[in-house]
Amino acid sequence: METTLIPKCDGGLRIVGDSMYPLLKSGDIVFYKQVHDIMHSIIWGEMYLISFDIDGDEYVSVKYLQKSDIPDHIVLVSYNEHHKPMEIHINRIRALAFIKASLRLNSLK
Repeated sequence: METTLIPKCDGGLRIVGDSMYPLLKSGDIVFYKQVHDIMHSIIWGEMYLISFDIDGDEYVSVKYLQKSDIPDHIVLVSYNEHHKPMEIHINRIRALAFIKASLRLNSLK
C-alpha cells in the first residue's frame, strides 16, 4: 500500500461511535499529529482527536473545536447533529492532536 499520500503523522486510531457520522464511521481510521502548545496552536473549526477529563473520568473523542464565549473554555462539536455541543475548560484537556487524514476500509465478508 502506498502511504505517500498520507501527510506526516504521529499515529493512527480506529474510530468507535457515531458522533462524527456520516463523515467518519465506526471502524474508520484517523491519522493525527500531536499538538504540543494547546493554547496557541488550535485552528478553530478544524477536527481534532481530544483526550479530556470530566469528574475523574477520561474521554477520548474526535470533534471539531470552536471558540467559546466563556473565557478559557472551548466547544466540542460533533458532525452528527444528534450529539449536542459540549463546553469544557481548557485545563481539562489531557492531550490534543490535529486530524490529518482518515481511512475507510470496505470489505465483503
